[in-house]
Amino acid sequence: MRSSRLRHEHAGRSAAAALRRSFVPFSSLPIPRANSRRLPELEEGYPYFLQEYGSIVWDLGNNAMITVSDVDEAQELVEVKLDGSFFKVRAERTTDLELQFLRAMAELGPEPQQARDVAGLLERTSGQLGPIRARLIDKGLLYTPGFGLAASTVPQFDRYMRRAHKPVVPPVQRRGKP
Repeated sequence: MRSSRLRHEHAGRSAAAALRRSFVPFSSLPIPRANSRRLPELEEGYPYFLQEYGSIVWDLGNNAMITVSDVDEAQELVEVKLDGSFFKVRAERTTDLELQFLRAMAELGPEPQQARDVAGLLERTSGQLGPIRARLIDKGLLYTPGFGLAASTVPQFDRYMRRAHKPVVPPVQRRGKP
């Protein structure tokens, strides 16, 4: 499983690099070197993000030069667009507890998170949340880069979760009790 994830990430980076190489020579708008370095930082090697940035930056350009301010302005616009579609459809596929699991992970940061740390924020044990974590993996929202770790399958999902969803500690439901 781990090696297939690494191949997938490598393929994503390769596709994004190829798209950048093919876009720049055929563009009628010159892209200053500082901007060509800034975009990969923003899209984090994810080809779909590059497509969204490219579209918005192109629209913001004044037909003479894509500027640093165009790239900076695009970041907020891309986040709004991704929040309303790309990220939102992923969040909508979750139950309330799954959503709070993802929100707790986001609270801890973008890197892979230990199950026990996420459980601690939700006032549960990692054993209690094991089935939640497994469902999120089955839904393709998380992957496991190492023992006891979980990470989002798409970059910047943690930032979306912090922008769009408030942290809530759901009450523990006891079996047979409302």
